[in-house]
Amino acid sequence: MQIKTLLLLLFSGLLFFQHCSGSKKSGIPSPADEPYKQLAVQKYQNKITYSFNSDTTLVICARQEKPTSQRPFSNVQFFVYDLIKKSVVYEDKLPMGSVRWYDKDQLELNTIPGIVSGKEDNGARVYIVNLKTGKKQLRHGGKEVKEE
Repeated sequence: MQIKTLLLLLFSGLLFFQHCSGSKKSGIPSPADEPYKQLAVQKYQNKITYSFNSDTTLVICARQEKPTSQRPFSNVQFFVYDLIKKSVVYEDKLPMGSVRWYDKDQLELNTIPGIVSGKEDNGARVYIVNLKTGKKQLRHGGKEVKEE
């Protein structure tokens, strides 16, 4: 009788363990299952950073190259993914630049052109991109000076 009980407990334990360690699909998506992450890996392979806007409806997916002695400034490739529409709303590549959120619907793009053109020109360019309208404005000294 004790052998039957022992086998029954062993079998029950084995079934319980197998059930607990099985597939963990609980309805909560894995981070790797997120469409924007899959797209970012497809486009940029690795070393991707993700930056959400203030209301977490948009995300910047970016890959910034490390500076080297031949290229002291890093290049950045990025796209902005709308988590509600599930689509890319903006994409760009900035040689010698960076990208960050200006506010919840606008990006700040920082670039450094190769040739400085004047005495008051330090070479830096800051653009504000409105993701709702698609307009890109050059900022100079905190003021918008022209649309592109």
